[in-house]
Amino acid sequence: MQSLVQVVQQLLSHPPYDLNVLKKMTQGLSLVKVRQQILEEIKEKRITPKQQDRLSCLFRTLGIQGIDEELCALVDNVQVSDDVRASAMAALFHSDIGQKKFEALDAVLRIRLSTPWIRPMMDLCAYELFPRLALSELFFSTPLYARPILIQHYEKSRKQVNAPVSAAYAELLNRDMDDLSLDTLFEILENTQELKELSALMSNSSSKTQRKYYQWLNIEFKTDEQEFQLSTDELEINALIELEIDKLKKQ
Repeated sequence: MQSLVQVVQQLLSHPPYDLNVLKKMTQGLSLVKVRQQILEEIKEKRITPKQQDRLSCLFRTLGIQGIDEELCALVDNVQVSDDVRASAMAALFHSDIGQKKFEALDAVLRIRLSTPWIRPMMDLCAYELFPRLALSELFFSTPLYARPILIQHYEKSRKQVNAPVSAAYAELLNRDMDDLSLDTLFEILENTQELKELSALMSNSSSKTQRKYYQWLNIEFKTDEQEFQLSTDELEINALIELEIDKLKKQ
């Protein structure tokens, strides 16, 4: 028989999808103790990012009886890290009290605690349409003033799972992102290939801001290519001169 800690680790890695599977996985252990142990893992910051992303699914089957008040207190506790608060919010998410708690959060705090939901969507966006639509829907349902902050969190999660820019932002650009959020995204992106992916998404846009960025990026890319070509030409010329000098010395 596995120990309580071993069972909890198995549950965190492979959340049961129904009560029968939960019963088999917990091997007769008290569900109260199982919940308390997971709560302890959350408090002590022993939850990995992948485990955090599975918490809402796990607690949908496991339930939050006996730890609901402590989870709510963690969400409200400004003295603990956002990571811990986000884990607590994820555990509460599928409960009535969790939904009320989430809806009562202000827009910025809601974003800060949404990583366990955003990151899996980013992880899947390259392969499925639903995550791309879900990310777009979250963005456009967020108040305008908080959208640049959401973009920052999108980028943090996207980089964690190495999702392509083209998949992450295609639906957002299709619905015309606001100027400030678009500015924020371009300030964050540094990789030339990622900027090219974003540029390609905006090539047929009717948005004035997107067209402005598209034209600016194309100028930047062409300038870089020209500078590279000039640099390459100069190196070739220098190499030829050195060869000719070597020939003269040998004569």
